[in-house]
Amino acid sequence: MATKRERITFRGILRGLVPYLLILLATSAFTWASRMSHRHRNQDLKAKESHLQSEIEALEKKVRLLQRRLDGLQNDPYVVESQVREQFGYLRPGERLLRR
Repeated sequence: MATKRERITFRGILRGLVPYLLILLATSAFTWASRMSHRHRNQDLKAKESHLQSEIEALEKKVRLLQRRLDGLQNDPYVVESQVREQFGYLRPGERLLRR
């Protein structure tokens, strides 16, 4: 008895490819979503890094200013005198305080 020969049709080929196409579509969607998530996280981290860098620069500037002030207080008697006069209202003998 002769066996019936199957015909290869476009519809048959398509039916065979559908599961593979669905798997490909699902993995592509997952990969895309993962990359988008990483991209947004990367942008957030770069913005945070920039903000922190600005903060570091401001703090370094403040440290330099305070270091200069400390050097003046340790090495310059005129700086010490001006600070004592300003903060505590000290006067030299014979001086009078003029108020506005």
